[in-house]
Amino acid sequence: EMPALGALQGARGSDKFEVVAISIDSDEDVDYARQRLTELGAANITFRHAPLDRGDIVYGANVQGFPTTILYGPDGLEIARLSGEADWAAAEAVQFIDAFTDHPLG
Repeated sequence: EMPALGALQGARGSDKFEVVAISIDSDEDVDYARQRLTELGAANITFRHAPLDRGDIVYGANVQGFPTTILYGPDGLEIARLSGEADWAAAEAVQFIDAFTDHPLG
């Protein structure tokens, strides 16, 4: 999903929309996770490290499996959730994001 999410961030990233990747990797693997984002064409995605043993950013959001995508509104409330892989470069995915961010289609 990372190449498609990088493309989505490039196409729709703004003050109204941002893709954030959350890594649950151990401290030893964080640099590798960042490197993989770059290798996969997604260096433009905001990266956050949230190891499972130090907080509940992932399970506090009731994430049951990976990957999980959660769309939050400007008020911080969850708008939508998708568990499993998705093609974020597909026209339907971009239109879905546009519906929440007032971007014109195209």
